[in-house]
Amino acid sequence: MNKYMILEAEPLTRDEIDAAIVRAHHMRSEEAWNVFVKIGSWVSKFFHSNASGGSGLAHSS
Repeated sequence: MNKYMILEAEPLTRDEIDAAIVRAHHMRSEEAWNVFVKIGSWVSKFFHSNASGGSGLAHSS
């Protein structure tokens, strides 16, 4: 039954395709930002540990 339902589905319009592309780009940019924030957090901890007299690698989380 499912394969027949797929055949009966209406084709996507250009607007729907464009909206899906915009959503995909937005999701990718959010993920890239999250990675950047995590790296920034790690670098901040690293330098804080160095300023405290540690090796910078003692507290990795």
